[in-house]
Amino acid sequence: MLLVTMLVMMLVFNSHISDHVSDHDSSNVSYDVRNHVSSHVSSYVSDVVSSHISDHVSDHDSSNVGSNVSTYVSSYVSSHVSINEAVVR
Repeated sequence: MLLVTMLVMMLVFNSHISDHVSDHDSSNVSYDVRNHVSSHVSSYVSDVVSSHISDHVSDHDSSNVGSNVSTYVSSYVSSHVSINEAVVR
């Protein structure tokens, strides 16, 4: 739910900025906003999921799982943010 909220906020913010700057600048701003939001969401979701998993597996396994979750979430969020931005345009 938080992820969806963050993506919607990013899209609204992106659109709002685009209304106030030139076409050339807005594409730059869009790119910056997408990267910023993607990075924060990935980091937050990875931490939450890794923490939750750590509660259910041994210490040795949790560090490995945490790394895998972080990689997966980062790529998942990045791809969805990019897709959503393309839809807005």
